[in-house]
Amino acid sequence: MQEQLKDPTHSIETLRPPPNPRGGGSLPSVGKSASLDRDLPDFSIEEMHRQIVKFIVADNQTISVVECAEFHWLLCLLQQDLKDSHISHRTKFWQLIIDAWDEYFTAIKLDLAAAQGQISFTSDIWSNAKLRPFLAVTAHWIVKENKNVTLVLKAAVTITLALGRYQCLHSLFPQ
Repeated sequence: MQEQLKDPTHSIETLRPPPNPRGGGSLPSVGKSASLDRDLPDFSIEEMHRQIVKFIVADNQTISVVECAEFHWLLCLLQQDLKDSHISHRTKFWQLIIDAWDEYFTAIKLDLAAAQGQISFTSDIWSNAKLRPFLAVTAHWIVKENKNVTLVLKAAVTITLALGRYQCLHSLFPQ
């Protein structure tokens, strides 16, 4: 992935999903509409887990959906030789989601490093009905594409749950 980012024709949108550090293919890409007309990957437990992570993240599902008996039945119906023990628990999916976030966060930082000129930030803060605070930071920047001929506006958003008075989950640029 780092070699691709050194090539000015690549950006965060043109990269294939980063490799899974545990092996077994790519991490999920999120937010793109799926089409069943494409070739489906061969079934494996790891691929099933990647697709479940995509489902949870893209559709804002609760992680506990993986422990729902009906969800297990659905998966077993779709893959007849699947055993209930093959379906990981929410703690495993929580870690897979965090791992995917870390990989994409790294890719965003590399893309920001290739920005032409300034990076602009905007932010918003709010609380939900239970008064839990959230912070959203949006970055906008311009990169050169198509052999440095075309300038393209890029954007990335991160939403953070504030953990305390001065703590937050992530920092965009380490000190």
